Amino acid sequence: MKIVSLNGVPYGSTGKIAKQINLIAESKGNQTLLVLGWSKKKRKSDSDLIATSFFSRLFHLCISKCFGLDGFGAKYRTQKLVKKLKSFNPDIMQLHMMHSGFLHLPTLFEYIKKEKIPVVWTFHDCWAFTGGCAHFESVKCEKWKDGCKNCQLDLSMKRKIFDSEKITWIKKRRMIEGVDITVVTPSKWLAEYAKVSMFKNSFITVINNGIDLSVFYPRYSQKQRENGIYIILGVALGWSYEKGLDVFVELRKRLADNYKIILVGTDKNVEMQLPSDIQCIRRTSNQDELAEIYSMADVFVNPTREDNFPTVNIEALACGTPIITFNTGGSPEIIDETCGVVVEKNDINSLEKEIIMFCKNRTFSSEKCVSRAKQFADINCYEKYVELYEKIIKDRN
Repeated sequence: MKIVSLNGVPYGSTGKIAKQINLIAESKGNQTLLVLGWSKKKRKSDSDLIATSFFSRLFHLCISKCFGLDGFGAKYRTQKLVKKLKSFNPDIMQLHMMHSGFLHLPTLFEYIKKEKIPVVWTFHDCWAFTGGCAHFESVKCEKWKDGCKNCQLDLSMKRKIFDSEKITWIKKRRMIEGVDITVVTPSKWLAEYAKVSMFKNSFITVINNGIDLSVFYPRYSQKQRENGIYIILGVALGWSYEKGLDVFVELRKRLADNYKIILVGTDKNVEMQLPSDIQCIRRTSNQDELAEIYSMADVFVNPTREDNFPTVNIEALACGTPIITFNTGGSPEIIDETCGVVVEKNDINSLEKEIIMFCKNRTFSSEKCVSRAKQFADINCYEKYVELYEKIIKDRN
């Protein structure tokens, strides 16, 4: 079986997931091709393909920002990519994050329709079925169900020059017509949205994101922690209001000095918004270092306001650290009553009380957290993709 996977970026959770699925598929004797929107590094093997250059992608991202047509630029680059895909002759196409200015989607889907290639599209957010936004719960929007128009999102989140949400939504709907698409969502939460979207006639299934348990495991025992100091940890790829940055600022005002707040994934701009007594650690690509940070924490706090199925939750659990999360997206699906607590979005009073109770009472054991995380072992999760591919090909034959 020949599998082509496409993802806009080489990093972050979607980059890891795309690579891991291909590795598992290859271990079972399949041939894979990973197409990335761009990469700072040169191709490592013949199984990797860069769809566009950094500057070409940057140009199309600017066009997208101005005119709201993400996924509808880079036509020439996409035509060149299609020629390479024809040479590879895939049996199935796996799509991941497609909104990063690297493809002209109608050209890609025209090729898919002509060759009658089945598609598995993993929704890592809501972008696939909206007029351009990745999340819409903040404004409780439902216009995406039958055509986006007059976007309700704040101007800072909208296209600056020309609001093209309606045009984009129509283009997407036409693009997918006649294509054999199986939709995968990492969370039940997103699956429910997909079922009432333009993909409602597609087969929709849930496959959770997974993590590498050989990397993420407890590195310290509680006895090794500094006596009387409680560590509150937050981790994000890009800190913002949506990720709850302001919540940690407020918690720092409320919690006593022996509660130490550490944020991982900050940069200079983020750090300028934070008080000096919040410890910042810049983004690290060293997974062992990240596991050590997770392990030293007493509680992992995820006050996310927009999310699908955050793997940072799983990573924290795997390192023996319990979780408190806002009731947002699929984040609550990762924990159960043995390893964490869910509080309502923006309820900082309840969040503060739970943090204090977690730390003082040691409410959840490290062993229970690790046990829960084992349900999300990457090999088990991503083998389900290969099984899905095999089923699709078998059913078509």
